[in-house]
Amino acid sequence: MSGPMSGLLARVFVQRPAPFFAWISDRYDSRSMRTALALLIAGAIGIHFLLIERYSVNVPVEDDYAFLSFASELARSESISRTWDLLFQQQNEHRMVVLKLVCALVVALYSELDFELLIVLGNLSLLGLLYLFYKLIPRDQRPLLALAAVSLLLFQAQTWESMVWAAAAALCTPLVFFAGAACYFLPKAGARNLALSIAFASLATFTAGGGLLVFIAGMPYFFVSRRFQAGWVWSAAGLLHFIVYFFDYTGHVTLLY
Repeated sequence: MSGPMSGLLARVFVQRPAPFFAWISDRYDSRSMRTALALLIAGAIGIHFLLIERYSVNVPVEDDYAFLSFASELARSESISRTWDLLFQQQNEHRMVVLKLVCALVVALYSELDFELLIVLGNLSLLGLLYLFYKLIPRDQRPLLALAAVSLLLFQAQTWESMVWAAAAALCTPLVFFAGAACYFLPKAGARNLALSIAFASLATFTAGGGLLVFIAGMPYFFVSRRFQAGWVWSAAGLLHFIVYFFDYTGHVTLLY
């Protein structure tokens, strides 16, 4: 995974940099430039969350009402089996187990479902994505410069929907992070990395339906790289997730609210 990323960074920041990046690149080793880049990264993150604080409201919008319905039903649940059913109950084509667990935790801590808090928690996944990109940047290719560019792409107002809508923030952003983390650990050797990759793929699957594609996308890699034993473990885990996900699957349904 690091090969293509290394090549891209080399072309953009080292071999053929744009004039602005060339100017920064020439001064990269100076302490003041590195401080400026670090402040740029921190500023992009800070402004993003300030905009969330300014424009998000603790009011449900569209799909958010399904979370209220879940919280209400969970409060009336009198058995473990009913609670289990509520967690795995479909919302359209999704089984949003992870988000429902977060909602249950928020209600348990604050005695209410705070949609502004859900938005903030969802957007924290962007910090996880930024860390993954940092880990992929070769240390000899001006990592702070590359990370500054990545931070400006991740933390910007074009993602406004996930800055004001809890459903988008708490579903889409964590899904991308979990899928990215699964792909990050996927090519690394060792049982621990395989287990982490499967764990993140599982979190992606039970965050939104698209997470199942992580298992499908990962299968060819193991067999092309001739990691057959790990490939069979990955495939078995994927098959198990497909069975659990589609057990008692009833098609396109929506919770009543």
